[in-house]
Amino acid sequence: MTKNTKAQTKSTSTDREVKFAVCAIIDLQGFSSHLEMSGYDLRTAIGKHAIERLNQLQDAMERVSAEKTRRPEFYPNSLYIQRINDAIVVTMDLDDILMPSIGQTGFHGLLANDVEDFFSAEEMEDKARFTTALETRLKTAVVPLEQFLGVISRIHLFIQDREARGYFPGAKTIVSSGFRKPFVASDDSEDFLSANFAFANATLADKVLRGPHLFVDNNILEILSRDRFAQHLMQFSQFDWRISSFDPLTSEGEEQARPPKPELHAPHTIELLRRRYVFRQLSASPLSYLQHLKNIEPFLNGVRNADRSNLFYAHVCDAIRYGIGGKRIHDGDPPPSFINSGGNDLDVDVIEFVEFLTNGESPTKAARQKQRRRAQQGLKDLEPGSELAKKLDALDEQEVTIDLESIDVAQLGHAIWSLTEETISGLLPIMSGDMSLLDFPIDRGD
Repeated sequence: MTKNTKAQTKSTSTDREVKFAVCAIIDLQGFSSHLEMSGYDLRTAIGKHAIERLNQLQDAMERVSAEKTRRPEFYPNSLYIQRINDAIVVTMDLDDILMPSIGQTGFHGLLANDVEDFFSAEEMEDKARFTTALETRLKTAVVPLEQFLGVISRIHLFIQDREARGYFPGAKTIVSSGFRKPFVASDDSEDFLSANFAFANATLADKVLRGPHLFVDNNILEILSRDRFAQHLMQFSQFDWRISSFDPLTSEGEEQARPPKPELHAPHTIELLRRRYVFRQLSASPLSYLQHLKNIEPFLNGVRNADRSNLFYAHVCDAIRYGIGGKRIHDGDPPPSFINSGGNDLDVDVIEFVEFLTNGESPTKAARQKQRRRAQQGLKDLEPGSELAKKLDALDEQEVTIDLESIDVAQLGHAIWSLTEETISGLLPIMSGDMSLLDFPIDRGD
């Protein structure tokens, strides 16, 4: 076997007995207490609310499965998802090139002894060629992890939104890494959770970490940082925007429009299976865009010019492209941004961002809005080609002139950054003033 063939075989990540995996657990908060209040009888009113919460988990899983079928280019090839009681478990093996060295819990670089397993003699012929091959190979290996954490963040946002609507406590999401020994069950299917220490680590961390937040293992973030655009999203995710409290000692009069202030969360260092791990509490909204990076990369690299007619996505694209900037990071003063709005969950088709950057409009979003209108009209199962459908379509296309008082964009203040793309697009026709205020502030001197 030649080195070139060996490199091709190794790079498929199928031949090692031990895998390096990631696992996410999205766990409903307060569910045990919820069941206890129902007397563990799901037929009671409280029990029915518990079932409603479980149904939201099922809805999230079905949405992910359907979208993965429609949009496979946005998903890693290997993704195992399962519900266990009041939690969703998602796990995936990473590329073998990201395997940590013996004795390490995370990947910090490729050892010289492992180089021949992944690269041909031609790729190692000189330093420049090897450096290019290594960067390309690692970038390819990181993409599935970006997609994994992106979809986990979208699931987290979706569950949080549904929980908030029902005045429930929300969900805690923990994403961890660890080794896995593959086992095959008696029916020839692979048991992804047996001997999966990424799953074990997430389960143990769940007992230590508190609150309905997203916690991510630092080993995962270190791998993702090899992609500068992923690193930009991680920069945004470090900050949590909180409304500043009223201080009677320093504030004068009523301050009803106090802007939110960014807050950095301290990392959590915990011991799992006698090994030290660091977890960070992160904002899921910026991380949700990790799932898009591979497909919007031409726009981020300037290979293609983005259509900027949708101001929301033009802003988000710039935020991913340029990041927060060194000075702003040093000062702990990130710019307010649409990237923090929290609207990029499973309610939004993952293709819409790409469509807006490509053509300035999204047929997928238009079809989604139309379907929602039909459902609200009680016509969810209306045949598309029927006479009634044609009349409704014609009615949808009619233009109606309504006199409305315009809203100066400056008057919206910081509240505007919490609005979703759909809300912003709905408000734009009645907005006036300096629309450049909606642009992402790029500090090119940074």
